[in-house]
Parts: sequence; structure tokens; C-alpha cells
Amino acid sequence: MSEPAERKPFLVRAGEGESVWSLGGRFTAKATAAVTEGRFALVESVAFQSTEPPWHIHHREDEAWYILDGKMTFYVGDAVLEAAAGCFAFAPRGIPHTFTVDVEPTRVLVFASPAGFEHFALELGEQARDDTPPAGLAVPGPEVLGPVAERYGIEVVGPPPRGPLTALAAIRVPRPAVGGCPGRPGDARGLTRPAYAWQVGPAHAEPGRHGGGCEGVCGGGAACAFFRRVAAAATGRGPVDAGGAGGGGRREPAVGQ
Repeated sequence: MSEPAERKPFLVRAGEGESVWSLGGRFTAKATAAVTEGRFALVESVAFQSTEPPWHIHHREDEAWYILDGKMTFYVGDAVLEAAAGCFAFAPRGIPHTFTVDVEPTRVLVFASPAGFEHFALELGEQARDDTPPAGLAVPGPEVLGPVAERYGIEVVGPPPRGPLTALAAIRVPRPAVGGCPGRPGDARGLTRPAYAWQVGPAHAEPGRHGGGCEGVCGGGAACAFFRRVAAAATGRGPVDAGGAGGGGRREPAVGQ
């Protein structure tokens, strides 16, 4: 049985570390699984509004952020965490979250425990040679982001916080093989495996109109309620009727309230 490799102290200087333009921003790895025995990862990020991710869940790691300069707002479940320079924000694994970049650019340290998330950002990126963002810098669309995110235990459950209504449904749930969505015949028709309902149209995004008969799109139940809450936040309409066509009229707070 071989002895474990000796762990040694190390220093990563300013500007050092593998650096990529990825997920709408710049990510520079400072500590990866290889040097922390997988216990945690630390990445320095330069974030823009283009970095704002869709609502998502990390199933493997806790995530945290320390703002070096700038300002961000983190939406973690029902919590709204406004973070300026010197603030620390924490998101436990398993809770839907997203964020907005309120000052461009914002420099932020991103922690993940255990390690692994850093490879997600590196895999989707292109090498950063200077501080000039490449043209068209953005979070990838679902056809690119989804399969890679799934490999890293990251589940997309809603649109970006500033996303358009026509791209509001990003919930990944099973669909019926025939018949489509009972609420709007023909929608999601013929899908036989989990997929993103990325372009179901604004009718499904309207608070109060997505529910009861739309199990073919959102799966019903908690997923449907969460989707309506995201819709309410995106439209700025505040609390919405979570009962829809058949939920009894219970009112859900909008995301972040």
C-alpha cells in the first residue's frame, strides 16, 4: 500500500493560476482539488451581468462568495443577500440559487466544498490571455450548459434572474410520450425523456396561468410552484397564486421575498 503524497505549503501570486473566460466572466483557479485533496476549491472571478446564471442547484458542494470589490445580490431559496466589498455569502448545497452583478465588474472569491466546481468552469471556458473579455461573452445556452452541468451534479431549475419570459421555463423534468401539455395541447408533445422546456412561450410564464393542467411542462407539485415563483420575480408582479387552475388559491411569495 503506497504512502499518501506529502502535502506542502504553496503560494499563488496575484495574476497566477489557470485562467479562463467562462460562464459569462473570468475565472482564475487559485486552489483546486489536486492541491486540497478534494476538500475545497477557490476561484477568483471577475463578474459582469453576463455572468448571472440561471436558477440552479448544486447537489454535491456548498458554495460561498467573498466580495473583493463591487457588489452582488445572491438569491438563495427565499433569502436575499446583498453583498458589497468585504461581505461573505453562503449557499448550502441542495438549495436553488442565483445572483445578480450589481456593479460591473465585480471581483469575487468563489469557494466550493468539496472541490469539483472549478473544473466545471474551466471545462466550459477559453484561455484568458489578458483582461479584455471576448466578444459575445455569456453563460452558455441550455443545449451546451445542461449536459456539462449534469456531469458536475448541477441542476438548472429556472431562468437567469434577468431572463426574458420566452426563455422562462428551464425546468428539467420528464415529459409525457404523447398528448403534450394538457393545459396547452401540443406543447412539449412527443418528448419521451427529460429535457429543457426552454421555449414554451410566454403563456406558460404568466403568473396564475401556469398550473393545474401543465404537468407536461413542469411536472406539477413543488416544481410547478417554484416555477410560478420564478415567473413572478421575473415579471416584477410579486406574489402569485400558486394554486393555478387546481391548487386551491394558496399564495406563494415571489423568489427572493
